[in-house]
Amino acid sequence: MSAGEQRRTARSLEKSLESTCRGLRLFLETLERSGMREAQHAYREMQLVLLQQRLWARTYRRAELDPLWRKLAETAGALHEIFAGFAAILEPLRYLESVGEPETAPAARDRPPAGDELHEALLSRVGFTRREVERLSTGEAAAIERLVKAGVLEPRGWGRGRAYRLTPAVRRRLAAQLARIPVEAGRLPEAGSGER
Repeated sequence: MSAGEQRRTARSLEKSLESTCRGLRLFLETLERSGMREAQHAYREMQLVLLQQRLWARTYRRAELDPLWRKLAETAGALHEIFAGFAAILEPLRYLESVGEPETAPAARDRPPAGDELHEALLSRVGFTRREVERLSTGEAAAIERLVKAGVLEPRGWGRGRAYRLTPAVRRRLAAQLARIPVEAGRLPEAGSGER
């Protein structure tokens, strides 16, 4: 890529990043104005009360309440699916600010190389949602469970928000391997070209 092309690409990237930052900032401000951060304490208390109530209902076998418990669990699962989805998307972006810091930075020696961090952020998106697993054949779904037992995938969430993603150890190993793939002039080696 020529110096002129690099400058044009950097300017385009700068505009895109500024727009994305504004959008995410607006999203954050909307959540904060709605009181979501402060509401966490009240929801935590609600969680404890509901757990105690569920224990009471089970202890005294109040089966007439079961439909309400199912309805509550379904709604909580749907909310969890939305929030867990956003958390999974945003989690790797939290660490992008440290990519490319000078090696003299105090904690730089303890972090993987910048390329590895970017590859690991990309790999953090590799996984399956509960709905995707349900669409798989029985054998494929069983294979996911075997990958969990082997430490390749880790389950996250519960109910409708259940998902599976690569474990941190696997992401680190794959990121290190991806970082060794030569990328020159913005081009990956052709499949079967023999380039390493």
